Amino acid sequence: MKLKRKVASKKVPKRKAARPAKRKVQAVYQVYEEINYESAMAKNVLDQSAPLESEDAVALAAGLSSLTSSLKRLSYNYGMTVGRTVYKVFEGRKHYKWYGDSIQDIVLFFEKIGYNYILYKILTDNVEVSIYRKNKVRMGCNIHSFDAGVMAGFLGAARGDFVKVTETACCNNGAECCKFTTSGYPEDPFSTDIEGIGKLFDSAPSEGLVRQEYQVLLTQPLMRAQYAGQIGAILTHLGQAALKEPRAGKLSAKTAEKAGGIMSRFGLGKLDYAPRPLKIEILLDGVKAKKEFVDISISFLNGMIGRYFGKPLKSSFSPGRKGSYRIIMKQ
Repeated sequence: MKLKRKVASKKVPKRKAARPAKRKVQAVYQVYEEINYESAMAKNVLDQSAPLESEDAVALAAGLSSLTSSLKRLSYNYGMTVGRTVYKVFEGRKHYKWYGDSIQDIVLFFEKIGYNYILYKILTDNVEVSIYRKNKVRMGCNIHSFDAGVMAGFLGAARGDFVKVTETACCNNGAECCKFTTSGYPEDPFSTDIEGIGKLFDSAPSEGLVRQEYQVLLTQPLMRAQYAGQIGAILTHLGQAALKEPRAGKLSAKTAEKAGGIMSRFGLGKLDYAPRPLKIEILLDGVKAKKEFVDISISFLNGMIGRYFGKPLKSSFSPGRKGSYRIIMKQ
Protein backbone atom coordinates (compact mmCIF):
# COMPACT_ATOMS: atom_id res chain seq x y z
CA MET A 1 0.00 0.00 0.00
CA LYS A 2 1.49 3.23 -1.14
CA LEU A 3 1.19 6.21 1.06
CA LYS A 4 0.41 9.54 -0.58
CA ARG A 5 2.87 12.18 0.20
CA LYS A 6 1.60 15.47 1.40
CA VAL A 7 2.75 18.28 -0.74
CA ALA A 8 3.43 21.37 1.29
CA SER A 9 1.41 24.21 -0.12
CA LYS A 10 3.28 27.38 -0.76
CA LYS A 11 1.92 30.46 0.86
CA VAL A 12 1.12 33.05 -1.75
CA PRO A 13 1.93 36.49 -0.38
CA LYS A 14 -1.06 38.83 -0.35
CA ARG A 15 -0.73 41.79 -2.60
CA LYS A 16 -2.06 45.12 -1.64
CA ALA A 17 -4.76 46.42 -3.91
CA ALA A 18 -3.33 48.94 -6.24
CA ARG A 19 -4.65 52.43 -5.68
CA PRO A 20 -6.07 54.16 -8.71
CA ALA A 21 -3.92 56.84 -10.16
CA LYS A 22 -4.79 60.32 -9.00
CA ARG A 23 -6.74 62.28 -11.57
CA LYS A 24 -8.20 65.71 -11.54
CA VAL A 25 -11.93 65.76 -11.00
CA GLN A 26 -13.63 67.13 -14.06
CA ALA A 27 -16.57 69.32 -13.23
CA VAL A 28 -19.70 68.38 -15.13
CA TYR A 29 -21.70 71.48 -15.84
CA GLN A 30 -25.44 71.01 -15.90
CA VAL A 31 -27.54 73.02 -18.27
CA TYR A 32 -30.29 74.76 -16.36
CA GLU A 33 -33.37 76.31 -17.90
CA GLU A 34 -32.93 80.04 -18.20
CA ILE A 35 -35.01 81.89 -15.65
CA ASN A 36 -37.02 84.56 -17.42
CA TYR A 37 -37.93 87.96 -16.04
CA GLU A 38 -41.47 87.02 -14.98
CA SER A 39 -40.25 83.89 -13.18
CA ALA A 40 -37.65 85.86 -11.21
CA MET A 41 -40.24 88.45 -10.21
CA ALA A 42 -42.78 85.77 -9.18
CA LYS A 43 -40.17 84.06 -7.01
CA ASN A 44 -39.34 87.39 -5.38
CA VAL A 45 -43.03 87.87 -4.53
CA LEU A 46 -43.26 84.40 -2.97
CA ASP A 47 -39.99 84.80 -1.10
CA GLN A 48 -40.96 88.36 -0.08
CA SER A 49 -37.48 89.68 -0.85
CA ALA A 50 -38.42 93.24 -1.86
CA PRO A 51 -39.87 95.95 0.40
CA LEU A 52 -43.53 96.91 0.52
CA GLU A 53 -45.04 100.12 -0.80
CA SER A 54 -48.39 101.87 -0.89
CA GLU A 55 -51.28 100.13 -2.64
CA ASP A 56 -51.84 103.46 -4.41
CA ALA A 57 -48.92 102.59 -6.72
CA VAL A 58 -50.79 99.54 -8.03
CA ALA A 59 -54.03 101.54 -8.36
CA LEU A 60 -52.28 104.12 -10.55
CA ALA A 61 -50.75 101.44 -12.80
CA ALA A 62 -54.08 99.57 -13.05
CA GLY A 63 -55.90 102.80 -13.91
CA LEU A 64 -53.41 103.63 -16.67
CA SER A 65 -53.75 100.08 -18.03
CA SER A 66 -57.51 100.62 -18.36
CA LEU A 67 -57.47 103.82 -20.39
CA THR A 68 -58.51 102.03 -23.60
CA SER A 69 -59.94 98.65 -24.52
CA SER A 70 -56.70 97.74 -26.35
CA LEU A 71 -54.63 98.52 -23.24
CA LYS A 72 -56.97 96.43 -21.11
CA ARG A 73 -56.62 93.53 -23.55
CA LEU A 74 -52.83 93.90 -23.61
CA SER A 75 -52.74 94.00 -19.81
CA TYR A 76 -54.93 90.88 -19.59
CA ASN A 77 -52.78 88.95 -22.08
CA TYR A 78 -49.57 89.85 -20.28
CA GLY A 79 -51.23 88.85 -17.01
CA MET A 80 -51.86 85.40 -18.54
CA THR A 81 -48.14 85.11 -19.30
CA VAL A 82 -47.31 85.99 -15.70
CA GLY A 83 -49.97 83.57 -14.39
CA ARG A 84 -48.56 80.64 -16.37
CA THR A 85 -45.10 81.49 -15.05
CA VAL A 86 -46.39 81.63 -11.47
CA TYR A 87 -47.92 78.17 -11.96
CA LYS A 88 -44.55 76.79 -13.11
CA VAL A 89 -42.90 78.25 -10.03
CA PHE A 90 -45.45 76.56 -7.75
CA GLU A 91 -45.33 73.31 -9.72
CA GLY A 92 -41.58 73.18 -9.24
CA ARG A 93 -42.11 73.22 -5.47
CA LYS A 94 -45.08 70.84 -5.22
CA HIS A 95 -47.04 68.47 -7.45
CA TYR A 96 -50.76 68.93 -7.91
CA LYS A 97 -52.96 65.86 -7.95
CA TRP A 98 -56.22 67.72 -8.38
CA TYR A 99 -57.16 70.91 -10.18
CA GLY A 100 -58.83 72.23 -7.02
CA ASP A 101 -55.53 72.02 -5.14
CA SER A 102 -54.01 74.66 -7.40
CA ILE A 103 -56.68 77.30 -6.73
CA GLN A 104 -55.56 77.88 -3.17
CA ASP A 105 -52.06 78.62 -4.45
CA ILE A 106 -53.08 81.40 -6.81
CA VAL A 107 -54.91 82.85 -3.81
CA LEU A 108 -51.70 82.45 -1.80
CA PHE A 109 -49.80 84.34 -4.51
CA PHE A 110 -52.14 87.33 -4.19
CA GLU A 111 -51.83 87.16 -0.41
CA LYS A 112 -48.04 87.31 -0.79
CA ILE A 113 -48.51 90.43 -2.92
CA GLY A 114 -50.14 92.09 0.08
CA TYR A 115 -53.92 91.47 -0.17
CA ASN A 116 -54.64 89.85 3.17
CA TYR A 117 -58.39 89.35 2.87
CA ILE A 118 -59.30 87.05 -0.03
CA LEU A 119 -62.24 84.65 -0.32
CA TYR A 120 -62.76 82.00 -2.97
CA LYS A 121 -65.43 79.48 -3.94
CA ILE A 122 -65.07 76.35 -6.03
CA LEU A 123 -68.48 75.83 -7.62
CA THR A 124 -69.74 73.18 -10.03
CA ASP A 125 -69.11 75.12 -13.21
CA ASN A 126 -66.83 77.98 -12.16
CA VAL A 127 -64.43 79.45 -9.62
CA GLU A 128 -65.02 82.78 -7.87
CA VAL A 129 -62.31 84.83 -6.16
CA SER A 130 -63.01 87.99 -4.14
CA ILE A 131 -60.16 90.37 -3.28
CA TYR A 132 -60.73 93.11 -0.69
CA ARG A 133 -58.52 96.15 -1.26
CA LYS A 134 -58.07 99.29 0.81
CA ASN A 135 -57.80 101.65 -2.15
CA LYS A 136 -61.41 102.29 -3.23
CA VAL A 137 -61.09 105.43 -5.35
CA ARG A 138 -63.78 105.35 -8.04
CA MET A 139 -62.35 105.55 -11.55
CA GLY A 140 -65.46 104.72 -13.57
CA CYS A 141 -64.81 101.11 -14.58
CA ASN A 142 -63.36 97.78 -13.49
CA ILE A 143 -59.60 98.30 -13.74
CA HIS A 144 -57.98 94.99 -12.76
CA SER A 145 -57.62 93.28 -16.14
CA PHE A 146 -54.06 92.28 -15.26
CA ASP A 147 -55.21 90.45 -12.10
CA ALA A 148 -57.86 88.63 -14.15
CA GLY A 149 -55.18 87.62 -16.65
CA VAL A 150 -52.89 86.28 -13.92
CA MET A 151 -55.71 84.08 -12.60
CA ALA A 152 -56.62 82.93 -16.12
CA GLY A 153 -53.02 81.99 -16.94
CA PHE A 154 -52.52 80.13 -13.66
CA LEU A 155 -55.80 78.21 -13.70
CA GLY A 156 -55.46 77.43 -17.40
CA ALA A 157 -52.01 75.92 -16.83
CA ALA A 158 -53.32 73.89 -13.87
CA ARG A 159 -56.29 72.61 -15.84
CA GLY A 160 -54.41 72.05 -19.07
CA ASP A 161 -56.98 74.06 -20.97
CA PHE A 162 -57.91 77.65 -21.83
CA VAL A 163 -59.61 79.42 -18.92
CA LYS A 164 -61.16 82.86 -19.17
CA VAL A 165 -61.44 85.04 -16.06
CA THR A 166 -63.54 88.21 -15.87
CA GLU A 167 -63.65 90.89 -13.19
CA THR A 168 -67.38 91.33 -12.56
CA ALA A 169 -67.10 93.83 -9.67
CA CYS A 170 -64.33 96.23 -8.68
CA CYS A 171 -63.31 98.15 -5.55
CA ASN A 172 -62.43 101.10 -7.79
CA ASN A 173 -65.87 101.08 -9.38
CA GLY A 174 -68.04 101.32 -6.27
CA ALA A 175 -68.08 97.65 -5.18
CA GLU A 176 -67.10 96.34 -1.77
CA CYS A 177 -64.54 93.98 -3.28
CA CYS A 178 -63.11 92.92 -6.63
CA LYS A 179 -64.85 89.74 -7.84
CA PHE A 180 -63.35 87.47 -10.46
CA THR A 181 -65.11 84.51 -12.07
CA THR A 182 -64.21 81.83 -14.61
CA SER A 183 -67.75 81.61 -15.99
CA GLY A 184 -68.71 83.10 -19.34
CA TYR A 185 -69.42 86.70 -18.37
CA PRO A 186 -68.86 89.31 -21.07
CA GLU A 187 -65.83 91.57 -20.74
CA ASP A 188 -66.23 95.00 -19.16
CA PRO A 189 -66.66 97.33 -22.19
CA PHE A 190 -65.92 100.50 -20.22
CA SER A 191 -62.61 102.31 -19.87
CA THR A 192 -61.40 104.84 -17.36
CA ASP A 193 -60.18 108.34 -18.26
CA ILE A 194 -57.55 110.79 -17.06
CA GLU A 195 -60.02 112.57 -14.79
CA GLY A 196 -60.94 109.26 -13.15
CA ILE A 197 -57.30 108.41 -12.49
CA GLY A 198 -56.71 111.95 -11.24
CA LYS A 199 -59.07 111.28 -8.35
CA LEU A 200 -56.28 109.24 -6.79
CA PHE A 201 -54.37 112.42 -5.97
CA ASP A 202 -57.33 113.98 -4.14
CA SER A 203 -57.82 110.94 -1.89
CA ALA A 204 -56.12 110.12 1.38
CA PRO A 205 -53.19 107.68 1.10
CA SER A 206 -54.27 104.04 1.21
CA GLU A 207 -53.35 101.98 4.25
CA GLY A 208 -52.79 98.93 2.05
CA LEU A 209 -49.28 97.74 1.23
CA VAL A 210 -48.15 95.64 -1.74
CA ARG A 211 -44.92 94.21 -3.14
CA GLN A 212 -42.87 96.38 -5.46
CA GLU A 213 -42.54 93.55 -7.99
CA TYR A 214 -46.27 93.50 -8.62
CA GLN A 215 -46.40 97.17 -9.52
CA VAL A 216 -43.52 96.69 -11.96
CA LEU A 217 -45.15 93.65 -13.57
CA LEU A 218 -48.45 95.51 -13.86
CA THR A 219 -46.66 98.45 -15.48
CA GLN A 220 -44.88 96.30 -18.10
CA PRO A 221 -47.54 96.73 -20.84
CA LEU A 222 -47.29 100.52 -20.45
CA MET A 223 -43.57 100.33 -21.21
CA ARG A 224 -44.10 99.07 -24.77
CA ALA A 225 -42.49 101.27 -27.39
CA GLN A 226 -45.75 101.82 -29.29
CA TYR A 227 -47.35 103.37 -26.19
CA ALA A 228 -44.34 105.29 -24.88
CA GLY A 229 -45.26 108.69 -26.36
CA GLN A 230 -48.92 108.57 -25.33
CA ILE A 231 -48.25 107.25 -21.82
CA GLY A 232 -45.54 109.87 -21.32
CA ALA A 233 -47.94 112.68 -22.25
CA ILE A 234 -50.67 111.24 -20.00
CA LEU A 235 -48.28 110.97 -17.05
CA THR A 236 -47.13 114.54 -17.58
CA HIS A 237 -50.77 115.67 -17.43
CA LEU A 238 -51.37 113.55 -14.32
CA GLY A 239 -48.30 115.07 -12.71
CA GLN A 240 -49.87 118.50 -13.12
CA ALA A 241 -53.06 117.22 -11.47
CA ALA A 242 -51.11 115.59 -8.62
CA LEU A 243 -49.32 118.74 -7.43
CA LYS A 244 -51.87 121.52 -7.07
CA GLU A 245 -49.56 124.37 -6.15
CA PRO A 246 -49.74 127.97 -7.43
CA ARG A 247 -47.36 128.65 -10.25
CA ALA A 248 -44.23 130.46 -9.12
CA GLY A 249 -41.00 131.68 -10.63
CA LYS A 250 -38.92 129.14 -8.79
CA LEU A 251 -39.37 125.81 -7.10
CA SER A 252 -39.41 126.14 -3.31
CA ALA A 253 -38.04 123.51 -0.94
CA LYS A 254 -41.54 122.99 0.46
CA THR A 255 -43.00 122.28 -2.99
CA ALA A 256 -40.12 119.95 -3.83
CA GLU A 257 -40.71 118.06 -0.59
CA LYS A 258 -44.39 117.68 -1.44
CA ALA A 259 -43.51 116.43 -4.93
CA GLY A 260 -41.14 113.90 -3.38
CA GLY A 261 -43.91 112.60 -1.12
CA ILE A 262 -46.19 112.08 -4.12
CA MET A 263 -43.45 110.27 -6.07
CA SER A 264 -42.81 107.97 -3.12
CA ARG A 265 -46.52 107.30 -2.50
CA PHE A 266 -47.09 106.14 -6.07
CA GLY A 267 -43.88 104.11 -6.24
CA LEU A 268 -42.11 106.32 -8.78
CA GLY A 269 -38.81 106.84 -6.97
CA LYS A 270 -37.14 108.69 -4.13
CA LEU A 271 -36.59 112.40 -4.77
CA ASP A 272 -33.74 114.60 -3.52
CA TYR A 273 -33.67 118.37 -4.13
CA ALA A 274 -30.84 120.89 -4.04
CA PRO A 275 -31.72 124.58 -4.81
CA ARG A 276 -28.26 126.07 -5.49
CA PRO A 277 -27.30 125.09 -8.07
CA LEU A 278 -30.66 123.60 -8.95
CA LYS A 279 -30.46 119.84 -9.11
CA ILE A 280 -33.15 117.22 -8.62
CA GLU A 281 -32.25 113.56 -8.25
CA ILE A 282 -34.55 110.55 -8.47
CA LEU A 283 -33.33 107.21 -7.20
CA LEU A 284 -34.89 104.00 -8.50
CA ASP A 285 -33.41 100.82 -7.10
CA GLY A 286 -34.12 97.11 -6.95
CA VAL A 287 -36.78 95.82 -9.32
CA LYS A 288 -37.57 99.36 -10.54
CA ALA A 289 -34.11 100.02 -11.94
CA LYS A 290 -35.28 99.70 -15.53
CA LYS A 291 -34.86 102.19 -18.36
CA GLU A 292 -38.57 102.10 -19.23
CA PHE A 293 -39.64 102.68 -15.63
CA VAL A 294 -37.21 105.59 -15.46
CA ASP A 295 -39.01 107.24 -18.39
CA ILE A 296 -42.34 106.96 -16.58
CA SER A 297 -40.93 108.63 -13.46
CA ILE A 298 -39.36 111.46 -15.48
CA SER A 299 -42.62 112.21 -17.30
CA PHE A 300 -44.60 112.31 -14.07
CA LEU A 301 -42.08 114.54 -12.27
CA ASN A 302 -41.85 116.94 -15.21
CA GLY A 303 -45.61 117.26 -15.08
CA MET A 304 -45.43 118.27 -11.42
CA ILE A 305 -42.56 120.75 -11.55
CA GLY A 306 -42.08 121.64 -15.23
CA ARG A 307 -44.52 124.56 -15.05
CA TYR A 308 -42.26 126.29 -12.51
CA PHE A 309 -39.63 126.66 -15.22
CA GLY A 310 -41.81 127.07 -18.30
CA LYS A 311 -40.44 123.91 -19.90
CA PRO A 312 -39.48 120.35 -18.94
CA LEU A 313 -36.19 119.87 -17.15
CA LYS A 314 -33.34 118.12 -18.94
CA SER A 315 -32.64 114.72 -17.51
CA SER A 316 -29.63 112.44 -17.55
CA PHE A 317 -29.47 109.05 -15.93
CA SER A 318 -27.00 106.27 -15.41
CA PRO A 319 -27.01 102.86 -13.75
CA GLY A 320 -25.75 103.03 -10.18
CA ARG A 321 -24.42 100.47 -7.75
CA LYS A 322 -26.36 97.41 -6.62
CA GLY A 323 -28.94 97.61 -9.39
CA SER A 324 -30.10 101.21 -9.20
CA TYR A 325 -30.77 104.15 -11.51
CA ARG A 326 -29.94 107.70 -10.52
CA ILE A 327 -31.66 110.42 -12.53
CA ILE A 328 -30.32 113.98 -12.44
CA MET A 329 -32.64 116.75 -13.68
CA LYS A 330 -31.48 120.30 -14.38
CA GLN A 331 -32.62 123.38 -16.26
